[in-house]
Amino acid sequence: MALSAAHKKFLFVDQSLIPGVFNFLINGLIAWLIFRAAETTTLWGEGSFGSDLLITALLLPALTALIVSPIIVKQVKNGKLLPLPESHKTSDGMAAKPTILRALLLGVLGILFAALPIIFLLDMIQDQAIVVQLASNDYALFKAVWAALMAILITPVIAWWALQSAS
Repeated sequence: MALSAAHKKFLFVDQSLIPGVFNFLINGLIAWLIFRAAETTTLWGEGSFGSDLLITALLLPALTALIVSPIIVKQVKNGKLLPLPESHKTSDGMAAKPTILRALLLGVLGILFAALPIIFLLDMIQDQAIVVQLASNDYALFKAVWAALMAILITPVIAWWALQSAS
């Protein structure tokens, strides 16, 4: 059975596009505020962006799961969001796990698949005697786009698990 139009809108607009825009703005602003005083920033060292990527890759999915999951459960219980039809419910899998466990798993996966590949690539470039250095404003834009893409990919998964759990 296919998802209802309301569920599709919920997952693809409310839990994908809107979080993408929100994270673009918030993470771009945070990066700009952190690095605005420096003309440039490097991968590692004082005022570097490597640790910023790692922290964001952990916190963005973990905090999103901890914030969004209870909201979705409450919306289903209050009738503001329709529960899933029986054909989409599951009693096992990640939806059955506690929210904190889902949040931790997603945070670790964020580090492994969103931050580490970029850091590894930039570190390899640096090993070739090319110092990876970005203008602070360029890094803020990069981080805004990167965080938006993370949110677009991960928030629907979080919402799906929460919706399954609440249904």
